[in-house]
Amino acid sequence: MTVQEKIATYVMSGGEIARLSSRQRQIVKLRTEGHPLKAIAADLGISAKTVEGHWTSATKVLGLFDVALVTQWALKYGLASWVV
Repeated sequence: MTVQEKIATYVMSGGEIARLSSRQRQIVKLRTEGHPLKAIAADLGISAKTVEGHWTSATKVLGLFDVALVTQWALKYGLASWVV
């Protein structure tokens, strides 16, 4: 288990959700459910650069810089759901 996985599993309590803006939560949810940045941008009516900026800011708040770890965190705390 890597250091980041330990952080995601043991340290995070889910309270990090409150530290994310509503737009960051929205983008984390969509991104971790598998939506590409350009599709998120088109759906929200904003630029892909803006989506990328919100994503980057959210990962800094969470301290998780890997999409897989952010996805694991989002699923664990109910921010994202399985999409089939």
